[in-house]
Amino acid sequence: MHKQVVVKVNALVDKGIADLVSVLSSFDGVFTYESCQSSILGAYICLHYGSPLRPSLADTVQFADILAKLLDGTECTVSVEWLTVPTVILRLQPEAITEVTTKLVCHKSQCLHGKHGKASDPILDSIDMGMAESASGQVVNRGSFSQYVDDES
Repeated sequence: MHKQVVVKVNALVDKGIADLVSVLSSFDGVFTYESCQSSILGAYICLHYGSPLRPSLADTVQFADILAKLLDGTECTVSVEWLTVPTVILRLQPEAITEVTTKLVCHKSQCLHGKHGKASDPILDSIDMGMAESASGQVVNRGSFSQYVDDES
């Protein structure tokens, strides 16, 4: 087997959620694989975080917690579900897509330009700088955080 590397590829997604999928997919370690701009239950994005072949539950839960903190105050929910592997599911109403996208873009911009200031969250800072603590407390490199159901989608 040859060594494999991650590349970002073009994919067809619903127009109304394309910007949000794009910004989530730009975070290192995030692999979006399913989305819908409006289903019976609203809009959603399913993603993996960490290893694309074997995402760990600990890393996935940590990422979901950070994503939920970043999106606090928006009309969305972040959950972790076991869908053959640990999966982060971001659910939101279609009218909240722009607000959620903007919040993530602003966070990414602040990380890239070092504008977190003194009020920044140390967990977010560690991930922004490319480091994250695993469940065992060991620091592992995860890259920059600024980069991860129905048939009608």
